[in-house]
Amino acid sequence: MGLDPVWGVFGGAMRRHRERRGLRVRDIGDAAHVHFSLVSRWEGGINRPTASAARLVDECLGCDGELIAMHADTVASERRRKGTTPDGSPIDDEGDEMERRTAIQLIATAGAVIPLADLEQSLTAMDHILDTRIDLDDWERTVHEYGYQFVRRPVGALAADLTAEITAVSHLLNQGNAPRIQAGLLRVAAELSSLLATDLHDSGQARVARHVWRAARRSADASGDQELSVYVRAKEADDLWWAGSSPHAVRELADQAVHRAGGTPSYGILRAHIVRCRLAADGHGGEARTALRAFSETFERLPPGGHGRPEDALGEAWLHWHEAHLLTMIGDDQAQDVFDQALARYSADTPGTVSLLQLIRALDLVRRREIDDGLTHAVTTLQTGAMSTARRFVANKITKALPQQARTHPHATELRRLITPA
Repeated sequence: MGLDPVWGVFGGAMRRHRERRGLRVRDIGDAAHVHFSLVSRWEGGINRPTASAARLVDECLGCDGELIAMHADTVASERRRKGTTPDGSPIDDEGDEMERRTAIQLIATAGAVIPLADLEQSLTAMDHILDTRIDLDDWERTVHEYGYQFVRRPVGALAADLTAEITAVSHLLNQGNAPRIQAGLLRVAAELSSLLATDLHDSGQARVARHVWRAARRSADASGDQELSVYVRAKEADDLWWAGSSPHAVRELADQAVHRAGGTPSYGILRAHIVRCRLAADGHGGEARTALRAFSETFERLPPGGHGRPEDALGEAWLHWHEAHLLTMIGDDQAQDVFDQALARYSADTPGTVSLLQLIRALDLVRRREIDDGLTHAVTTLQTGAMSTARRFVANKITKALPQQARTHPHATELRRLITPA
């Protein structure tokens, strides 16, 4: 099922603003951090931009919030139309009239002078108000887009948009859908919630994150998707470890993930093995190496096409990233080579992931008593980008790993200043 025709109205308005500014689709793509071909699909009404993408386009085109408001109206219009009643009947006359009013508002927002083709498209959109099917494919694409943006945007940048999306899904879940639709929406809710919970953890909002993780677990379990249930628990355990939570709480979630997986290789079980290795690395080198082997073996057993979730650069880069971290934790000399392999595979548009790996490399250098290089590397890395829970966690590890005589080093003092909350 294609996108609602009202997206063609939004795309037409976006194109006209771009052409007035004399910009190319490549310029808009750069501003929105997407490939320019996706911008063309937005303008053609073929793909739907996320709220965060619409905000970036609005800023780039100097629209003073016009495109942001139009995007919100379009989302509201589309989702009201695609909401089904319990018996699958069309929406009532009051909803019909609301949709007509929304469509008229969209036409007004698009600009005072609208090309005839766009006006006809707007009127066609009004005629589609009885199209009440929920487009799960579109929701899955939305999840994928947020996941893609997640590792490319600053910490906390997507929290508001993710919250809005989760609210919209919650409304749809309360409509009494067919079992297949309900299960699909629950999967979407679980994945969006897991992204939001991680963003909240990275922003230091642990209490709120716990509530969101609880909702993510319940949604995943209710969807009947066993792999997703495994993933959510493993990812929460991972976040809790970075936040410095109690080893018991972290281990319990990781063990739950392993138990639910039942030996089936998946992204979630990979995370669980990572967490187990980190826990064991603190004084249990043998157990840590066993968990590291399990991680590598599970990765190799993933089925074709099963090497990824949207929020992480899975594949060889992701594998080497975690190998480098785990080898550093257990003091293995191979860590240096694996760092180089991981950094060579990550693209420049994932600065948060790369900078965290650079901090881990700084920790490795300090533990090898290359103090000057390690501290210089750490301070240089922390001077760019926002502070996150994970960055602060690794930086604290660096300060604790310093020998006594190095704690007065100028860069050690600067490092402590950078990680101390204002």
